[in-house]
Amino acid sequence: ILTSLPNSITTIGSYAFYECNNITLTSLPNIDNIYGYTFYNCQQLAISSIPSTVQSIDYYAFYACRGITTLTFLGTPNRIDYDAFKYCSNLRTIRVPWASGAVSGSPWGATNATIVYNYTP
Repeated sequence: ILTSLPNSITTIGSYAFYECNNITLTSLPNIDNIYGYTFYNCQQLAISSIPSTVQSIDYYAFYACRGITTLTFLGTPNRIDYDAFKYCSNLRTIRVPWASGAVSGSPWGATNATIVYNYTP
């Protein structure tokens, strides 16, 4: 079971953990981008925040990651694909430090989630 990633990692490629059910990460290192299908159908993934270093989140990056329940963005990415969190059925709250409309496509496929804009921890 993979529970953490080294802080030295700055890039995780597309499909890196595709359908990996033995990944229970609760946090991510300071990566630059989260590419398409990176954590696709990783049902045990339980991250709670997106690092401030993340500039973009691609399509299906977190598709069907049912372990994610609350997600806090620590920075403002340039782009989040409209279906980055599609079928994350247990994702109920997304906290973001930006104003509504600043990053298009919300709720980015997380149809059960409420977005809290202008959030400060």
